[in-house]
Amino acid sequence: MMVGSKVHGVSHHDLSRHSLEEVKKTCVQCHDAAYGKMTDEWQQEISDRIKRLKLSLEVIQRRECRTLGQRGRRSSPWSRR
Repeated sequence: MMVGSKVHGVSHHDLSRHSLEEVKKTCVQCHDAAYGKMTDEWQQEISDRIKRLKLSLEVIQRRECRTLGQRGRRSSPWSRR
């Protein structure tokens, strides 16, 4: 579960405004030391998901390029020109 997903209306759960270290300190102040470790785990989970999504997108882009190439098109809308 992503941090703050069940918390509504609490500004200190808005991670877009604070560094991970600041968030960890705030979590530990209000909860307990285990929350510092949980923020690291959440960050790792998010990073892993982003990496998998990027890899999936690359596979889709390669397939699209091959499909367009088979249809006789010279370039793909995914190309970085």
